[in-house]
Amino acid sequence: ELDLERIGPRFENSPLFPHRTNTEFVRVVNPAVLKLRVYERGNGETSACGSGCCAAVCAAVKRGLCKKDTDVTVKTRGGDLIVRCSDEGVTLTGDAVLVYRGELEY
Repeated sequence: ELDLERIGPRFENSPLFPHRTNTEFVRVVNPAVLKLRVYERGNGETSACGSGCCAAVCAAVKRGLCKKDTDVTVKTRGGDLIVRCSDEGVTLTGDAVLVYRGELEY
């Protein structure tokens, strides 16, 4: 329901971020599941963002919305990723999928 095409550019181009910014929009479904959509500067909405998923889970753990050292499923438009945030670090598990192939001439 999030109108990402309208709200994403407002974050990306906000004067608060003079070099623009990527923005993740996260909903906590329950302590084991998050839903995430990402708007990346210069690209618009992308299907997933591994570092954004890790950051979302670690922030949810810090706020007490998810449990530390527990697998959390992050649902993105590109598929599900599993993130575990612990005192030892962050682990990201999921599929890597080729979404574009091209050639560049210069």
